[in-house]
Amino acid sequence: MFASPPFARPYVLAGRVRALGLGGPRRTPLLPDTPTFHESGLTGFDMTCYHGIWFPAGTPAEIVRRLHAGVIKALAEPDVRKHYADNGTVPVGNSPEER
Repeated sequence: MFASPPFARPYVLAGRVRALGLGGPRRTPLLPDTPTFHESGLTGFDMTCYHGIWFPAGTPAEIVRRLHAGVIKALAEPDVRKHYADNGTVPVGNSPEER
């Protein structure tokens, strides 16, 4: 079964399930001893979950720029960063050009 680290963590820590690997490119602080599938030899496997903000085609660049700046500002807030860390996610905040 594939489960997100925040969901699986209590079961792994209690010894009720064994985590075989992580689908993303990096280990998570929530399960630091669990290797990625890549580290275990299953190369080319990437099951990363992405979240984003989407706009209709043709949205003016100024609106996209302003909303991106607001997201970056929010991601810099300590309580927001803690929320992401507590849920095993790593906020990136890349720009539309960086996709």
